Parts: sequence; structure tokens; C-alpha cells
Amino acid sequence: MLTNLVLPERMGWSRLVQVMAINPRSVLRLDPVRIEAGSGADLTLIDPSAQVDVTPEYLQGKAKNSAFLGAHLTGAATDTFVGGRHVLVNGTIA
Repeated sequence: MLTNLVLPERMGWSRLVQVMAINPRSVLRLDPVRIEAGSGADLTLIDPSAQVDVTPEYLQGKAKNSAFLGAHLTGAATDTFVGGRHVLVNGTIA
């Protein structure tokens, strides 16, 4: 999304958040995420300058095929919190 839409200015950051985070929660009828004390965190932190070469070893699932194999991409998730649990730490599944 960053490489092909945000960096070439076809989409802004706010629209990216809308498309990738807010709209899917709405479609699934999930409550909006709140960033406030006492709420269960559902957040993904992104390093917008990270450089990623998509190789079979980079893929986390059992399948080692992807339309992105061989691509050089900009931006990567570094940390993800689901229900307050830190499930992706420094780019590695916890």
C-alpha cells in the first residue's frame, strides 16, 4: 500500500487508515478502536521507511507463494497489539 499508493501520492495516510483499518472493522461490525486508558489495544505500528524484499523466507504462513514474491517494498509493520496482547514484536511474531 505504501509503495504503490501512498508514496506516489495516489492515496494519503488518512485514506490508507480508513481502507486498511476502519472500514474492515465496520464491515465486521466491530467497535471502533479507542486509544485511551483502560481500553484493549488493537493497534499496528508501522515503520514507513523500512525496506522489505519479499522472499519465501519472509512470508510467515505455511504457503510460500505470493503475488509479491521478488518485490522490493517500502514500509512494514513492526509491532501489533491485539486485545492488548503484543503479538508482533520488532517485526517478529511473538
